[in-house]
Amino acid sequence: MASTSQGSFDSDTDSGTLTVTGISPKMRVSPQPQKVTIGTDVLLFCTVESDPPADFIWFKNGSRVDYNNLRYQLDESTGTLTLKNAQSEDSAKYVCQADNGYGKPAIASAFVDIREASEVLDRPESQPFVAGQNYTFPCAVKVDERIKDSVNVTWLKDGVPLAVDLADNLELDSEHTLTVWGAGDEDVGEYLCRVRTDVDEVRMVASIYKSGKRKF
Repeated sequence: MASTSQGSFDSDTDSGTLTVTGISPKMRVSPQPQKVTIGTDVLLFCTVESDPPADFIWFKNGSRVDYNNLRYQLDESTGTLTLKNAQSEDSAKYVCQADNGYGKPAIASAFVDIREASEVLDRPESQPFVAGQNYTFPCAVKVDERIKDSVNVTWLKDGVPLAVDLADNLELDSEHTLTVWGAGDEDVGEYLCRVRTDVDEVRMVASIYKSGKRKF
């Protein structure tokens, strides 16, 4: 009788013994850790090589995923789990188990972290140029409390980052509001505030413009 370490069973035939062998699942594409904002669709891949094809079971924090919740959708042929319109309560460790009855199941896991999307509280507005006038451009954004210490805020003028510390007439306060003191011709242009977190990015644009040349 012939067999492999993967598994086999015997069946008598007229000519002798028939050995049927299966190949236990081997993980080829594992789910990856993800950080996304509320409302995002999340794809968790779980691709295996096996013969016969494996059955897939997904677990969320140790409990089987409830497919009666229509936001969870399993592609039974590929093992991919889709989480539609992710919410805060969906933050969890997800485990994929692929089993075809031969050998040990293939298991892989990943943590999904759902964060609140950044929210604009106060945005800059475009204003006409008046020589010597002071201009204030707010850039107030509410971010998820868990990542507020890692927020990166950058002001750009005409696509180039502003060196506020080196400019005589620019000031940036602790709330990221940009002030242009005593504006001159060189201050006319487009101002962009870019707020980046590890899950999303917010951009707000305004300009100091001369009559008839407003961009925004």
